[in-house]
Amino acid sequence: MKRCTSLILIVSCALSASAMAASNTARFQVQLTLGATCSIDKIGRKQSGSLATDVSCSRGSSYDVGLSHSHGTRTVKSADGSTEDFQYFPDSAHSLDWDNASLLSATGTGAVMTHTVDSNANNQDSAQPASSDWTTLTLTF
Repeated sequence: MKRCTSLILIVSCALSASAMAASNTARFQVQLTLGATCSIDKIGRKQSGSLATDVSCSRGSSYDVGLSHSHGTRTVKSADGSTEDFQYFPDSAHSLDWDNASLLSATGTGAVMTHTVDSNANNQDSAQPASSDWTTLTLTF
């Protein structure tokens, strides 16, 4: 009998404690500032011999695309010692030399944007041995 009384006392204490609980709600304003994000999604060769690079940047984010060589003509040398001079351009008219000093600037839309890297290299001559060179594309945002 003593056990039964103790159990009833514990249950009645628990019920009275929950009956005294209360809650309040309040609203508050949250402000979130998102930083710009950009990425180089793909670099590939087009049929014309030029390169295309796909860049994605968050909407409204300003960005610059530069290439790692100095102004002027570059020279590549093939295994047989023959050389080929070339330059990079952001347009097919070859009106602006493209490097890290003269940047291609754009504003992100949130979607992929394709930029063409054109060159005046003569890749059409089949008698010319293959030449290659490394260039770094730099995306600054």
